[in-house]
Amino acid sequence: LIDEDLLILLIEKIPEIIRLSPKTIGSNTWSVVKFITFGFPNQIIFAAYKAMNEIFKDKTIMDYARTRLIHHLVKPRKKDPPYILMIIKNNEKLSQKLISIFQNFLSNKSIDLSLNALYALWILSHRNNGTLLDQDLFLRNINDYLPRPLPYNISRVLSSVFSHEDDSSYLNYIDFKNLSNNSEKLGLDDFNY
Repeated sequence: LIDEDLLILLIEKIPEIIRLSPKTIGSNTWSVVKFITFGFPNQIIFAAYKAMNEIFKDKTIMDYARTRLIHHLVKPRKKDPPYILMIIKNNEKLSQKLISIFQNFLSNKSIDLSLNALYALWILSHRNNGTLLDQDLFLRNINDYLPRPLPYNISRVLSSVFSHEDDSSYLNYIDFKNLSNNSEKLGLDDFNY
């Protein structure tokens, strides 16, 4: 048995713990996703949503925490669907809020965060044939903020995907996790563009 009040208090402290101890980012961001998606009581889920929102919005928290949180949402374990689709199921308001948040992340200087946000937007926009995403704003943000030559290449891929000219299953072969891991090892978050 778990003490729900104590667990809620601990979940509410996750953003502060991440701020004070960046080494815990991986496990704490996974905990937030786990509490939202794996059938905990409503008060625990609500506390996890609040923690997720604070991690996304608090600028004193490292971008790496937002990157890992999005990564956990879009890259499920085993053969589960993306957790982000599980949390927005039948909740259009939350879906629109996440789309707005992720679109803002496209203007971030962190390539890791931008690519993870891009992948999350792609998942969210294609669950209903792309109707939920302002594609013009999306492509403009990519062209304005991702360092060259990435915007041109990504814009070409997105144009193809959004036009539905051919089967877009080739995107399944893009391993965003490897892109994220490689850039983390290179320290690209520390560069100013």
